[in-house]
Amino acid sequence: MSITQMAAVVMAASSAIAWGASPVLQSSEIGELAAPSFSQDGGRYVGPTTVTLSAAAGAEIRYTLDGSAPTASSARYTGPITIDESSNLAAVSIRGDEVSPTEVAGYLIKTNEKPLLSFVVMSDIETTTSDDATKARWSSYFDTITSLQSPDLIISNGDQISDNNFDTGHDHEDVVNLLNHGLQTHDLDSQVMMTFGNHDDRLNVMTQYYPTEWFPHTGGGYFDKVVNGYHFLGLNTEAYSGAQRTWLQERLAAITAEPGGLNKPVFVVAHRPVPGTVNNGAQASNPTLSQDLAAYPQAVYISGHSHLNLNSEKSIHQKDFTALNDGSMSYAQIPRDSYQIYGDKLLDTFPLATQQGLFVEVYADRTEVDRIAYNGQAKRLYRNGEWEPFSDTLPADGAGTLAGPTWNIRLDGSTAEEIKANFAYTDAARTDSTPPVMGADPTIEATESETVLRVPAATSDDMVYGYDVKVLEADTGLPGLPLRAGTVSSSDFFFSPRPSVLEIPLSVRLGIPLDSATAELTPGTDYVATVTAVDVWGARSEPKQLEFTTPGTRPTGLPVIDTTTQGNWIGTYGALGYAIPSDASSLPEGVTVTPASGTAAYAWEPTSTHAAALQVPPAGTSRRASTWFGTPAQVDVAIGDGDAYTLRVYVNSYDTARQQTVALYSTDGAALTPVQAVADNKHGMWLSYQIDQSVQIRASATSGPNGVLGGIFFDAAEVDVPSAPMFTDAGPVTLDAVAGTALTREFTVTGNPTPVVSVVDPAKLPTGMTFTDGVLSGTPTVAGTYTFTLKAANGVNPDLTLTATVNVTAAPVVDPPATGSLGSVSGS
Repeated sequence: MSITQMAAVVMAASSAIAWGASPVLQSSEIGELAAPSFSQDGGRYVGPTTVTLSAAAGAEIRYTLDGSAPTASSARYTGPITIDESSNLAAVSIRGDEVSPTEVAGYLIKTNEKPLLSFVVMSDIETTTSDDATKARWSSYFDTITSLQSPDLIISNGDQISDNNFDTGHDHEDVVNLLNHGLQTHDLDSQVMMTFGNHDDRLNVMTQYYPTEWFPHTGGGYFDKVVNGYHFLGLNTEAYSGAQRTWLQERLAAITAEPGGLNKPVFVVAHRPVPGTVNNGAQASNPTLSQDLAAYPQAVYISGHSHLNLNSEKSIHQKDFTALNDGSMSYAQIPRDSYQIYGDKLLDTFPLATQQGLFVEVYADRTEVDRIAYNGQAKRLYRNGEWEPFSDTLPADGAGTLAGPTWNIRLDGSTAEEIKANFAYTDAARTDSTPPVMGADPTIEATESETVLRVPAATSDDMVYGYDVKVLEADTGLPGLPLRAGTVSSSDFFFSPRPSVLEIPLSVRLGIPLDSATAELTPGTDYVATVTAVDVWGARSEPKQLEFTTPGTRPTGLPVIDTTTQGNWIGTYGALGYAIPSDASSLPEGVTVTPASGTAAYAWEPTSTHAAALQVPPAGTSRRASTWFGTPAQVDVAIGDGDAYTLRVYVNSYDTARQQTVALYSTDGAALTPVQAVADNKHGMWLSYQIDQSVQIRASATSGPNGVLGGIFFDAAEVDVPSAPMFTDAGPVTLDAVAGTALTREFTVTGNPTPVVSVVDPAKLPTGMTFTDGVLSGTPTVAGTYTFTLKAANGVNPDLTLTATVNVTAAPVVDPPATGSLGSVSGS
């Protein structure tokens, strides 16, 4: 099946991407040029297949077979391509400056051996309708199924509907309509099998909507369905105990006792994963089920529920038996330690608008499992409590592409232990410590409206699933963005073709709704970005680093940050009053401080020596360890006297290296200051603002369950806010001097307290000159070029340096007057 640009899901085995002199093809270059056409649609082929590509007149074609987006240095199409192993073929047309969208198709290459059984596994359909648009979409899904083969069995593995309150069981009728419509319109006589999931209303409610042959349980939601001589044991993992557990143990023992039973797969199909298997046991339950399967290496346990994508090699696991994750047909998920790239923002959410499932073929000596994409819509998202509608463009992007290489399950051995010893997908055999390798150097594209980090794709012997991106202010070392600790930016590995260059917006949306606050880099500020590739096993590449400056002028309203005072505030802050959670407070007349709805005070240590605990008056010898907390923590500060104040906000993190943002808002909800990222503040941090109106202080967690505020302090507005040194000279200074001629140059610097300026190495000053109290003076005596460094410090981080160069030239040489006869003074 031929699919259009950005089809979902990549080949998990990455191979090297060529990085030549030719530029990477960028979407901004895409014009009206049509994508190449393929002579063979994607699908299942017996033996090699040959694909001829064609493009518009005058266009050349570049292509890849490894799941990556073609670049201008990818292989140039010169003639028919023979595909002799399963691949995703991607191609673009190029004509001058025009670049077409990408055309991609998945080709599943098999031998001429006929399988004894074939079946499709779907999971987590979670539909609520069978209207015409949904039928059309599901008809497209059946197009993908029939492009592979007419399966003997189609399995829907729990969560057919999306019921959360036991009141929408009638939606099962829509599932029946969709599946029957697909079977009938595609002339399929496949059997159908259902299992019970946590979103399927009640078991007795679900049962009444399905034909008995689809869901043949006798009351407990579990059953044995035999197809082509193979057992499918459907389980109810919402209630795995008692009679069901006894039944499963008896059935497994009986099946194993059948002739050849030890070397013949038994498919155990249930909605929830079991612990210690796929995806590191994410969202698993029923540990006793793991125990019950442990004696049967021929068991192939197929589960859904987690919605985790199928691209990861962690979606198959072998130890005592084989476990398979079967993906999702409603939305997939990326690991929860990843940020999505969504438009011009990073978004801390894990659902993906991609649909995936398993295609399984059973042979006499092996079971082959392929991971198939049904669509992928990067712009479909869950927000404001609802999913955005599906695209009405069919076939949907991604249909028929492959999410990774074929998994080959073998049951080789004459005993259970021999079979287990021959498993290929065990932790010991597959956990990979080989680090990824970064591609070309990352670059920054910065405009007044956005800053984008462009990361050329890293390579790995497995799969790069994300990039650890740290952006720190060059001067302070503080985080430029409130990225949750331990997270990566997803590499878009779930798309096919996967990007050859990942464009990561350096901007974070702090919530799913479109009107959520965003955290941006500060204009006119120097940053250092560090980028590290991370593969699916957690192996990390050598980092790459780049420095950049955001365009524009650094705005007013940013807080002054003090990380050294910690909780020792008495005599430093709060001369006019303060408010501390769980303690008495003293405030200026006409000022009130009230925790807003949703916040609470928490004393995490009644008495404390912790560095982040605040001193308590009068003596300042005892400490109060407490915070306001909430999601977010919100505290209203009402100014009723019309005065202006220096507002000090104390932010601590008593239990972890918490990461959060802090900002001030007006009483009508308007943002008054930029969002300030605050990270690793377990020793306490002060933020100082100038205010002359009522405000709300909001602390929103980006790592950890809550935002926290440790105290609010008031000083007179005229009290100077501590500020780091700043030279009035914008950059390096170059001075010209002449040997023997006096020179004086004053270097001025601002900051509070008044900074002290010194020479880092006085020996580098011009001979005959000194530097005292910010003034370079003296008479240079020796010609030459003298470069030295000035340092300004006042106890407020960071210290600042300035490079100065004095070019001393030799004094000019003046020739003496000429001597000789002045001639006769008398005439003849």
